[in-house]
Amino acid sequence: MFLRGVQKGDKEAYYNLGVLYFQQKNYDKAEEMFLKSIEETDDVNAYFNLGLLYSQEKKYDKAEEMFLKAAQYGEKKAYYDLGILYFQQKI
Repeated sequence: MFLRGVQKGDKEAYYNLGVLYFQQKNYDKAEEMFLKSIEETDDVNAYFNLGLLYSQEKKYDKAEEMFLKAAQYGEKKAYYDLGILYFQQKI
């Protein structure tokens, strides 16, 4: 369904595919779709979910960058996840 959306040029389908791949723990494909979503729509949710993905993979610098970007766009949950990220690193 989402693949068809991508094929038809539905820009929101990239984000939805990213979520699907993330849930399936296919992190490489999820990252690809979230980055494409950002490129196409600058979606705050894609930044936030990339932060979660990078945090899961222990890519803390990238996770911080994505959470800060999401917070800049007004995503309040990003501050909470930044706190968790900093705690995990014991900063």
